[in-house]
Amino acid sequence: MCGLSANAQKRAVVKPQYIFGFAISMTDSVAYITEVQRVDSAWVETAHGYLVDRALYSLQLQYYLEQSEKAKNTVCSVFFNRNPRKMQRLWARMKRRYAKAKNLRFIEVPKSSFAFTAEEYKEIKYE
Repeated sequence: MCGLSANAQKRAVVKPQYIFGFAISMTDSVAYITEVQRVDSAWVETAHGYLVDRALYSLQLQYYLEQSEKAKNTVCSVFFNRNPRKMQRLWARMKRRYAKAKNLRFIEVPKSSFAFTAEEYKEIKYE
């Protein structure tokens, strides 16, 4: 009975989200950051507001970097929020932090080169 009620709370709805990606490769001493982008049809958990399948958005960035930038061994992550101002502030803070690192090459990825696409969500039901 407990398992059923826990699954009932993890419902997801489609909401616009603002997302940017960050990737770093310690072997090459290079970091990448994308622009803040709006994803209109992102799936969000109703209970906590988390972006569903965040790892798939990170993989989008990782595949792009491997194909276009020939970047190997990058650790990719995405940051998301429904408030664009909060995302712009976080983006600016991260950009400042990593742009002033002396031993790290910092590259901005423009939206014209890479854009996140909404992932398809299929709810898994356990019986």
